[in-house]
Amino acid sequence: MRAYLRRMSPSDSKQSLRPCQNVGGHPADGANPFSFATFSWMNDIMSSHVVPQLSSREGVERNVETLRLALEGGKPVGTALWSLVRKRVYFTTFVYLSSIVLGFIGPTLLMRRVLTFTASSEAGKWEGLTWVGLLILCEFGRVLLFTLTWALSYRTALRLRAATMGLVYRKLLRVHSPLGEAEASKMINVIGTDCGRIYDAVVLGQVAIAGPVVLILSAIYIVWELGWFSLLGMIVFPLAYPLQYLLARGSGSFRRRGMEAQDSRISILTQSLHNIKFLKMFGWEPHFHRLVAKFRAREVTCLRGSGLLSSASTVLGPTLPHVGVIITFLIYLNSGTLTPAQCFTILFVFSLVGYSVRAVNQLADIRYNTKISTQRLQSLLRLPEVGDCHNHWLSSDRLDPDAAVQLENATLTIARRVEEADADESKLLDKGHHDVGSFHLNSLTIVIKRGSIVGVCGCVGSGKSTLLEGIAGCIMPTEGYLHVVGRVAYVPQTPWLFKGTIRENIVFGEPFDSIRYYNTVDACCLTPDFGSLPLGDLTEIDGNGSNLSGGQRSRVALARAVYSFNRDIFVWDDPFSSLDAKVAITIWDRVVKGLLRQYTLVVSTHLPQFLEQCDQVVLLQGGTIALSGTHQELILRQTTSPHKNYAQLLHSQSSHISLEEKVESFSDIDACSTLRKKRDSPHQGPASNEGSIPWSVVNLWVGGAGGILVMLALLFVFAISIGSTAFSSWWLKYWFRTPSFPPIMLNNATDGSTPPSQIIQQPEEIISADQDDNRFVMYRNVYAAMIGVIFITALFRAVFFAITCVKASKSIHEKMSLHLFRSRLKVVDRLGFGHLVNLFSRDIGEVDWSLPTTLEQFLQNVFIILAIFCLVSIVFPIFLAPLAILSLIFVWVRSIYKSAIRVLKRVETEAKTPIFSKMGETIQGLATIRSYGKQTLLTRSFEESVDDFQAVAYTSSGAIRWLAIRLDCLAVAVTGLTAILVLLFHGSVSAAAAGLALAYAAQLSGVFQFTVRLASETEAKFVSVERIHKFLMIPTEEGRDIYPNNSNNANYSSSDDDPLLSTWPFSGRIKYDAVTLTYSSDARPALNQVSFEVMPGQKVGVVGRTGCGKTSLGNALFRLNELWSGEIFLDGVNIATVPVKRLRESLCVVPQEPAVFPVSVRHNLDPGEEHGDAKLWEVLRKVGLVDVVESLDTEMGFSLGQQQLLCVARALLRNAKVVFLDEAISSVDAETGAVIDRLLATEFEDATVFLVAHRMSALSRCDVILLLEDGQVRDFGPTETVTKKSEFIANFDHFERIPL
Repeated sequence: MRAYLRRMSPSDSKQSLRPCQNVGGHPADGANPFSFATFSWMNDIMSSHVVPQLSSREGVERNVETLRLALEGGKPVGTALWSLVRKRVYFTTFVYLSSIVLGFIGPTLLMRRVLTFTASSEAGKWEGLTWVGLLILCEFGRVLLFTLTWALSYRTALRLRAATMGLVYRKLLRVHSPLGEAEASKMINVIGTDCGRIYDAVVLGQVAIAGPVVLILSAIYIVWELGWFSLLGMIVFPLAYPLQYLLARGSGSFRRRGMEAQDSRISILTQSLHNIKFLKMFGWEPHFHRLVAKFRAREVTCLRGSGLLSSASTVLGPTLPHVGVIITFLIYLNSGTLTPAQCFTILFVFSLVGYSVRAVNQLADIRYNTKISTQRLQSLLRLPEVGDCHNHWLSSDRLDPDAAVQLENATLTIARRVEEADADESKLLDKGHHDVGSFHLNSLTIVIKRGSIVGVCGCVGSGKSTLLEGIAGCIMPTEGYLHVVGRVAYVPQTPWLFKGTIRENIVFGEPFDSIRYYNTVDACCLTPDFGSLPLGDLTEIDGNGSNLSGGQRSRVALARAVYSFNRDIFVWDDPFSSLDAKVAITIWDRVVKGLLRQYTLVVSTHLPQFLEQCDQVVLLQGGTIALSGTHQELILRQTTSPHKNYAQLLHSQSSHISLEEKVESFSDIDACSTLRKKRDSPHQGPASNEGSIPWSVVNLWVGGAGGILVMLALLFVFAISIGSTAFSSWWLKYWFRTPSFPPIMLNNATDGSTPPSQIIQQPEEIISADQDDNRFVMYRNVYAAMIGVIFITALFRAVFFAITCVKASKSIHEKMSLHLFRSRLKVVDRLGFGHLVNLFSRDIGEVDWSLPTTLEQFLQNVFIILAIFCLVSIVFPIFLAPLAILSLIFVWVRSIYKSAIRVLKRVETEAKTPIFSKMGETIQGLATIRSYGKQTLLTRSFEESVDDFQAVAYTSSGAIRWLAIRLDCLAVAVTGLTAILVLLFHGSVSAAAAGLALAYAAQLSGVFQFTVRLASETEAKFVSVERIHKFLMIPTEEGRDIYPNNSNNANYSSSDDDPLLSTWPFSGRIKYDAVTLTYSSDARPALNQVSFEVMPGQKVGVVGRTGCGKTSLGNALFRLNELWSGEIFLDGVNIATVPVKRLRESLCVVPQEPAVFPVSVRHNLDPGEEHGDAKLWEVLRKVGLVDVVESLDTEMGFSLGQQQLLCVARALLRNAKVVFLDEAISSVDAETGAVIDRLLATEFEDATVFLVAHRMSALSRCDVILLLEDGQVRDFGPTETVTKKSEFIANFDHFERIPL
């Protein structure tokens, strides 16, 4: 079902979604030529607000395939894109040039005839009516062809955007894994920004190419009117071209560097969002906020440079025509005589020349931006892809006939790629790539028989996951052979889930077989979980399963593998480390020994009870296969070193069992109450109002820019700048006055058609140096002085506006970044990854780049229109009466338009969120998607999202053009009305005044509709500000401020004011007093009247089954969620009275899922730079990573176990009095687990430790055991007492009886 084809009622407060049947195809496809050209096919849509689907001709599937064929043979992306649209662009260009010719003939040749008629007292009435009629018809023809140009361009641009978006996504599915964070962020940026630029290049580029044509036509006309010598006045335009080019090139260069900085910023923000819980618990928000601010500062520098150059280029548009016409007239008047008919037609022609300059500037800007975008797209297409597995297959004579998997001298390599930079720049900038932390598995030779169970074990970093990814087809061998006979179902070490229902995640595109499905669910022990969920297996999963516990995510991933059809080989990467004892054994018995007993299973595990049931055990050591054989064979042969290592591995694992599943989400299991109907919403972020943009939203931008006084000053500067150009034209009209003698009243009519009393013979209106007029020099000097006035006011306006916009953008992003790091975890979870990335990429990009450009053009045009109306009304005061009628028509038309465009623009913005979400999900689940061969399924889903977005975008663009042509017709009516007034007041109004009014009224035709469209676009750009504003309005953590010197923490005592807090906590004594914690008002409490007390330095083993409240215990201690009731005391201080930052910096956590960021080792350990190198190397030595880390200032590629050791190193640096270890050793091998156990006993000897335990060896070091059940304390007491009780023994009995 399409998610974004919707019926929108302006009277409703919400949008109702429904699929569109599109009976008869898209309305534009069946429209007649006139309806297509005038967008009359939009009439029903504007009234009914139904968004139809696009035809397949504009769909992703068709166009991406066409582009793929065009790229064959190694063609550059730009060349391939051009070949797709070349013929359509040629035809559209011909239509547009025809419009330009009509637009030039009407206001020049025909308007000159009208002005000549005005200056003549002998011309007949019908002659004037003829010229006025031809002028109006010519203008209407121009409007029709101009609108047809847009209609054709939209369809062409849609095809290119569909093709490029689909191409990037398909490349993502083929790219060689693992995909670096910088590359992943770049792909998201290309989808969000560069594909849009390619769209704009088609839509706006064809309009911009008219610039040179207009310039040539204008030059010919000026020579015809004033002679060759007058072309000297046009020298300002050729001189402006290099300037415009340099301004555009400089602006584009700044923008390119700004995009590189944006890539880096988004990369850090992406990692921060993935690990936001850890950042909050560790109190590292200030450090990562500063890191984001560092990249943002470089981005703002580029933004400021680009803004200044772009604004300077914008002000040249209305400035150069007036400067050019002043120079032309001053030169011409040295030897010639100027008449009103010449003067004001030339004045209009120079306005066309000014348009050509702006068009050339726009063309240069578009060309440069398109070049950058195609280069970025080309760089992505050059990323290495997963090779064809057939190239690494063995020949039939070398393949074992019973083999399911066979490796022969195979080398598997995972090269972590980061981007190089200069010494003073981040490694994340797009300056090239180098490999960091490359890992190799060498000389792999092994045969896995069909139907066998193979266990893979080894130390952390030995390559277990790499071997399994190679078998699953995620990576190809660089040398040797890897032959897989059959289809693979892969379960990665970190389970991957996508946004959808649990059932959809399990079925994963396979046909639904109810018997097979429920057998699978039961075998994977999911039936009890479904009973506790609001909608059972139809409960929607949040991004990456964040509202499920770790064990539930693992079992859903296992169920997906078991349910999958036609699979021969099952590859599981350590799925049992997150499952409790009974669940792990049940799944092994029901799945491995039951449903999959006839299939091949390759499983990574260290649990002896499972290894001993394997037909073959593979021990990885030193980057190769050290041992291979049955469990009994390897146990009995303990004479060589590898066999001893295997025995030691098992010995340390003899008591190992997972008592629980991994950490529950910060929103816990009860957060699953999301209703199924939310799936139809493009995001669960803040909803947008459907009315006008509220003042509070505008005030966010205005306040960031400096406040209302700054905005008033900005408007005044605009008025002075535009007013100076209008004054230069008015001065010409004033100059044409003839003061020597008054008008002469004629006694007889020339043709008897006009009463003698109304016939006035005006003196000849000319400007000439030969006139006997002592004021000529004064007029000329004032007119010449206007050049300096125009330039000075324009330059001042450009600088003022650019600085104001950069200040506003900088302020808004700073507020967003602070708000993100201050937001509650449940808010981040509810908004979702896609929505937040959209905010910080697309929406802030709109505020940075698009909004200033649109707003400047809008304000400029508003003041131009005001100048036009003022000048015409001064000449013809009666003009105000019909203008009022036309205004009512305008208000009526725009009311129809506004009822749809607001919602369309908001929906268009929101419709991109699923695209970002699916990109993020695909990047995280690339290995799973490939192993299941679901590229086609994911591609189809992504392409449907793009098609939905395109349908809304096309309808939104159609609505804009629907309004534009109607406004253009009103503008033509204004021109025609002015021309008629010239006829009616023939003889009563001077030819100069009539020429001034008619020349300015003719300019209204293009300016008026463009200004109204700019108003809508400005409002649409402010939708991004509105989304940001609504995000900023979401309440943050109470009293939370990531900087202690800010005033937001005024309600709390600082450590400087409170002597107690200056040394607090001093011992680590913790007391939970009747603590009740719930994640929502309608959910059962995660903690229910929990009370216990821990003495300083005690080690507390926290045990219990999934959903019992273990993680909630830590959430309450770190104040990730505020208590419903009860209190927690730390060293006698109620933690609710302590600033959140102060509290969390006093505690320490080692999370179950290690948080490692794509920055240097130093920044991963000590982002605040509080410790010296010696201390950092010391903690690395203690955790056993000193031999792995090459340098503190480089980025390393760590395995999952090594990442966990890095997290322990952080805890050693923190040296806190209270440490919370949440399943910290569930994903590491026995050797590494022993290291962590040793560190617990030595380095944390004086600290109070909460250990969410999963090993008997760890529990044996605990002083007390806390057993939780259903959010309540089931038992609490000394370890030796609790471990002898029946309810505790029941959890461990299975594993205690397993022999080594």
